[in-house]
Amino acid sequence: MESTITSNRVDGILLERLLNRFAGGIGLYAVEKDSIAFVFASEDYKTLSIKASDIFQTHSEGDFQLLSNSEGVLYKTILKANNLGLSQAEFKAFDTFLRIKAEKLDEDNRFVVVKLSDSTEQKSIDSKLKLNEDIIRLVLSETSISIWDYHVENNFFVKVPYSSEINRTFTPSTPENFVEIGYVHPESKTAFLQMFKDLIEGKEKASGTFLLRNMNTCEYHLETFKFKNSIINDKTGHSIGTSTPFFEIQDSTSDTQNSTVDNLDGEQNIDALTGLYNKAHTLKRVSCQVMHSNSDVTHSALLFDLDNFSKIVEKLGDDAGDEILERFGNLLTSVFYTTDTIGRLGGDEFFIYMPNVSESAVKSMLKEFYDMLLENSFSPQFKICASVGVVLFTNEDFSIDETLSKAEKALQKAKDSGKNKYVVYQ
Repeated sequence: MESTITSNRVDGILLERLLNRFAGGIGLYAVEKDSIAFVFASEDYKTLSIKASDIFQTHSEGDFQLLSNSEGVLYKTILKANNLGLSQAEFKAFDTFLRIKAEKLDEDNRFVVVKLSDSTEQKSIDSKLKLNEDIIRLVLSETSISIWDYHVENNFFVKVPYSSEINRTFTPSTPENFVEIGYVHPESKTAFLQMFKDLIEGKEKASGTFLLRNMNTCEYHLETFKFKNSIINDKTGHSIGTSTPFFEIQDSTSDTQNSTVDNLDGEQNIDALTGLYNKAHTLKRVSCQVMHSNSDVTHSALLFDLDNFSKIVEKLGDDAGDEILERFGNLLTSVFYTTDTIGRLGGDEFFIYMPNVSESAVKSMLKEFYDMLLENSFSPQFKICASVGVVLFTNEDFSIDETLSKAEKALQKAKDSGKNKYVVYQ
């Protein structure tokens, strides 16, 4: 499209004002309706324009003018700025990311000034930060590690994102909070709080061995905390301050220490066939977690039962039945979160506790479960189906026996109404 505007000359004062107003490459255009005429460009603007040759063209006089292609990014950005006063866009030219900012200067003269800047380096930094964040999230989501920053000046903790929760429904923010939620044994309370007082008083290092509660089982075990202030120096080696203290936690439990120490993944807690938690440990773990939750938080209990499993075993034999149970347990662990408690209660009954979850989230997870169940071929002769009883509850008047009873009633309704479905207890 040919321009219908004469390229007006702008006096030196206006150009100087433009260049002082914007950092980076500056271009000036005159606009009339849908026509745009090039007026002026700084040297930086011309240099960056070479990287975006698909929307610029060079004349023999050295001027840079908009290409006639009305679909171009720059063309649209300038017209939008002329209509709205301001417009921004970003595009990629070869391996370079360029950012455009266009601003209307004067209603009467209809001039639009364009700032063109290279955002490639910032894009690269953002991409690397995003990649690092994804890696950290992936690693921490598959572990039970809990990482905290402790701010001495204000005496509070900040949990590092994606690391494991000590208590899903209440995040402690001060040393006293760790004591309040029962994480620290009463016998270790005084020494635990003294360690933080030492840090506040300026000690570079502080440490101690304390009885701390496993928030999954409610039993205490010994752990050693080691805090350290890192000294920050400038290039000449002079100290310019200290970083936020970090602490290392080391399990100090030995085989000879008292029997209340819980081996969370010990053989006595695991179902030998599926590798899931057994019934006793599942119910104990759930009771403990619910007991330490806030009263206004909703949890969910899911009771699974394989449909017609006894007939399948009669037909295929015990070994085939065991293989189906093992593969079903693997399916549950692949669908549900690592923070959920998954156990086998016995026979073909499985139990899942989902803490701090809404009813809609439970239904979403069950939809994914049934989709996965449909895709998996457990047996060439039989289609494996499952019914599920769902209970939603809080920790008020919680009883694991009552919760199981409600889940069984909901499960029976699912079976009575056709099987291979879930029913939420009402």
